[in-house]
Amino acid sequence: MKITKYIIMVVACLTLASCMDEGYGTPNEDENFFGNDTLTENNVVTIAELKEMCADEIESQGLFKVEKPMQVKVRVTANDRGGNFYTQFAAQDNTGGILIGVGQGGLYGILPQGQEILLELKDLYVGSYRKQAQIGMPYVNNKGEIGIGKIHRAVWQEHFRLIGKADSTSIKAEEFDKSRMKDKEYMRANSGKLMVIKDVELAEADGAAVFAPDDGSVPLYGNGANRKIKGYSDREICVRTSKYAKFAHEVMPTGKVNITGVFTRYQDTWQIMLRTSKDVEVIK
Repeated sequence: MKITKYIIMVVACLTLASCMDEGYGTPNEDENFFGNDTLTENNVVTIAELKEMCADEIESQGLFKVEKPMQVKVRVTANDRGGNFYTQFAAQDNTGGILIGVGQGGLYGILPQGQEILLELKDLYVGSYRKQAQIGMPYVNNKGEIGIGKIHRAVWQEHFRLIGKADSTSIKAEEFDKSRMKDKEYMRANSGKLMVIKDVELAEADGAAVFAPDDGSVPLYGNGANRKIKGYSDREICVRTSKYAKFAHEVMPTGKVNITGVFTRYQDTWQIMLRTSKDVEVIK
């Protein structure tokens, strides 16, 4: 009797192991472990349309709550891999760009450059920080002021769907029109986009100066250094680098360069947010 029970137990264990192996032994490469695969496209708007819809709130740094189902379909142009973006990433479609705040680190592992996503906007908010358009949730600062903040990671998980595989070749930097530097409509339309300003020089580059020193040699504003571009006032345009960026202490290239980055705005000043130091290309 004992031998029979033992045989039955062995057979049962082997059967269970076989069943488990069928479920766990072969991963499904098409299965997404992040995001909400149930999201569908039923009211997709462009970034330009979204900005127009929320124009008053973006201009006044107010908050626009999206009350009905509405989506944007965008590609990631910059994430937190290089450390110059923190708990946020930049995305765009063919009409414009925007920043999206998410309350978690390591976003680059989920949202590499070139990854397309469908973002459900219902119950999220559109606002701005110093007129730079952002998608997020309400945030109360230490002065009791309400502004645009980050989306809680659990909420974020339900609001986006990954579309296909990341394709970094799908994102191209549009050339910045230097003749429209002070054009406010140009700034409204293009702030948040991946762009490149060509044939310029970093004014403070001398072969030793780094992007964002933390030794007190240059002033830091919000833990970031604003580096001038020769021929322009730093109230017009600058290269902004966080002191926490991985390339903060790399030496700035001298001579003529092309500078690629996310062209954000701070009030009426263009701020170029580099992704890595490789975004500064020396012209040979």
